[in-house]
Amino acid sequence: MYQGLSSKLSSNNIAILSPNALFAKYISNVLPELGEDNVETLTFEEICNQVFGKGFQMAQTRNQFFEQLITCTIGTQKDFMKSSMEFKASNTFVTMLKRLVTYYERKLIPFGDVAYNHQQLFDRHLLKAKLLNGDARTPMALRLKQIETMILQEIREESKFRLAELEWFIDKYPDHIYESQAFARMLSIRENRILLACIRKFTEIDYEALYRKMFHDKNLFYALAKGLELPENMEEIRLQTDELLWLKSPQYEDALAIAFLKIKLAGCDSYKNIKQVVIDEVQDYYPIHFEILSLLFPKAKYTVLGDVNQTIEKQTALTFYEDVERILDKKSSALLTLSKSFRCTNQIIAFSTKFITELTRPKTPASIGGGCQGRLSPVWTRLTFSGGLNPPLNEVSFNDKPVKQECFSRDGVPPEIIYGANRADLDEGLKEFIESMKEQGYKSICILCKSLKESAALYSRIKNSTDVVLMDDTFITELSGTFIIPIYMAKGLEFDAVLVYDVDDTHYRSADDKKLLYIASTRALHRLALFYMGKQSRFLIESE
Repeated sequence: MYQGLSSKLSSNNIAILSPNALFAKYISNVLPELGEDNVETLTFEEICNQVFGKGFQMAQTRNQFFEQLITCTIGTQKDFMKSSMEFKASNTFVTMLKRLVTYYERKLIPFGDVAYNHQQLFDRHLLKAKLLNGDARTPMALRLKQIETMILQEIREESKFRLAELEWFIDKYPDHIYESQAFARMLSIRENRILLACIRKFTEIDYEALYRKMFHDKNLFYALAKGLELPENMEEIRLQTDELLWLKSPQYEDALAIAFLKIKLAGCDSYKNIKQVVIDEVQDYYPIHFEILSLLFPKAKYTVLGDVNQTIEKQTALTFYEDVERILDKKSSALLTLSKSFRCTNQIIAFSTKFITELTRPKTPASIGGGCQGRLSPVWTRLTFSGGLNPPLNEVSFNDKPVKQECFSRDGVPPEIIYGANRADLDEGLKEFIESMKEQGYKSICILCKSLKESAALYSRIKNSTDVVLMDDTFITELSGTFIIPIYMAKGLEFDAVLVYDVDDTHYRSADDKKLLYIASTRALHRLALFYMGKQSRFLIESE
């Protein structure tokens, strides 16, 4: 893909950002077949753990967030989770976090006077002035560490005098069993340990505590939000977030925000060799994701691939890519529409596109800056590049009509809709269909359920009578065999045959459910079947 782009670009300069660990492992198996062995595949969970080190574990992963949303049956609770995620990952909240960084530097760092051996070595006001007058290009956490080093150097100079004074004091009171010099060193070490703890109260940043303070201090929160448009349920979001943070149970979006604060305040050079970043399934990302990437890979070019019709549990307009362009802030960009499908048969494409709702055309056609590509929907497809490519790629603007997807002229069997009178009947029909697919020579067969919970329940019912594997983030083998997996974890993957389970009007009735059916249907290379009992989904009726 990048051959000839730059003579200095090698595979270890490229990072692929995957939607989940399962997809990352799938990619890591595919790339060697293409002659690329050293391309780094990352997930946002891995990035957060890298930023914080081994001591940090995200309380909730992206897949767990999707599972929580999809399995939530209480409408008001589901709406609240969505609004919380949308706010905390928005441009508005990123602005508040940036204001928090500035406010912390000027108002919240608890500088103190530093005294040692009966004399004041440093005044807190002078220490603060030194921080504020430092090189703004150096991350604040590093400037604070520089101040700590300066203080400790001065203390070391004074420590020999302090040690002599302690020895003199001990010699005056000989009623002890210790050797004077050893006892003096022990007292000195204890004093220095207490003093260092006091110094590190203002030279080390507790990022989680800072984030928690933002939500706990109501006045501070709304001061940071001054002039910004907030959601109607803002106070409810603030109070619940405060409670969860005190319980040490931050949500996925909170982990992203804390990671942003850490990178903004401390910097991160773990990925300094990366020159090209490829982001797949980009439609599920929010502004805060791109803010983090912009900080981690400031000099990289970006290739962004996405299909706005495959968003999960959120609304993504085509103007989303203009946000990406603004945040990544590259000098040049290009937009490309990919309208031809090489995966599915004509019949599967015709069936799956009926689950797509036509998107609203953006007010102005725009290209995205600096090295981005994007695989988008059959109706609207928009591929963006950013980062000063030479020669420049073609920029594709939108016509007034949506782009219609073309198929790679491959015919196949039409998708099948299969009814079961009850659960046992449906499971039996599923097993018979699986055996039929195996007899016809299909190597990879995937049963897609709406959630991991339902996947696990189905697996427990059929595992003793069918050779099947329940897939999760720990799955590492090749995609050969029969698998059960939730739809949201199957994004980016493809299988010879796909069997979508429980496609009734209880499981699939909302606009978000309709997009899940589109995602599920487009995982199939050759065969697609949908199983239901009771009343079939309204979207199947519409597709007839």
